[in-house]
Amino acid sequence: MTQPKHAAELEALIRKAMEDGVVTSAEYETIIFKADEDGVITPTERALLSKFQDMLDDKTVRRVP
Repeated sequence: MTQPKHAAELEALIRKAMEDGVVTSAEYETIIFKADEDGVITPTERALLSKFQDMLDDKTVRRVP
């Protein structure tokens, strides 16, 4: 089974933040919007968001204005 389109797009956004080491407020909002764009947060999207939040919490990815 392939990932839903939204999950793949969400993963790409999060991967970019990981590579950059930072996420701007606009990028953060885009990530949140993308996760809820279709009105359903799938288990895959939920796992991606959880991992992203962990990276923000441990400062692997820093949030900047």
